[in-house]
Amino acid sequence: MDSRGAGRRSYAAGRSEPLRAYEPLTSGAFEGAATGQYSDAFAKLEAGDVAAMPAFAALVGQHSDDALAGFHLRRLLNGAKGIRMQLE
Repeated sequence: MDSRGAGRRSYAAGRSEPLRAYEPLTSGAFEGAATGQYSDAFAKLEAGDVAAMPAFAALVGQHSDDALAGFHLRRLLNGAKGIRMQLE
């Protein structure tokens, strides 16, 4: 766990600059394998690696209740790239 607490990274575009957001997790969830898989998939997304989509697909396939991973997978399937997103 880092100084920001237990959570998974995500990014959203703010009004004037990007806003980094974290999903709060319990200690058990943070230390679980799914969080490691999410971190790996998110790092691929952040790097622009085409392997991000299959990484998120595998994560959703194993953890269908993971709403954040499902959100990123839907973004990728709809042609989004990278970690910045505009939420309206």
